Amino acid sequence: SARSILITQIRQRVVHAVETPAAQALFIFALFLALFLTDCITLLSAPDAVDYYVNITLIVVLFLFSAEFLLNFACRDKYPFSFYFWMDLLGTFSIIADVPWLSDGWLPDGAEIGT
Repeated sequence: SARSILITQIRQRVVHAVETPAAQALFIFALFLALFLTDCITLLSAPDAVDYYVNITLIVVLFLFSAEFLLNFACRDKYPFSFYFWMDLLGTFSIIADVPWLSDGWLPDGAEIGT
């Protein structure tokens, strides 16, 4: 049917958009921020005032990873419950532990990861 063809075309366009070099570069940059930002801030002994901006940055990264996860889930047939699905899910949720605003009440006091 026409509706089925339209949905297939939209899914293909979304997958293509996620796979463009620009999108991949953005996701790799976000990955490096998620992996190393809090450690770099700690290593530099940055003042506490920087924490606000680090938290905002990590929330933006969380949003990007969540969007990529949801787009892959909706548009890739073999993605749901694959190895990459679980790795992306775990990685996305692990960012929550790095942001005290999001992990308050979820983790014990003082148990923030990377801060």
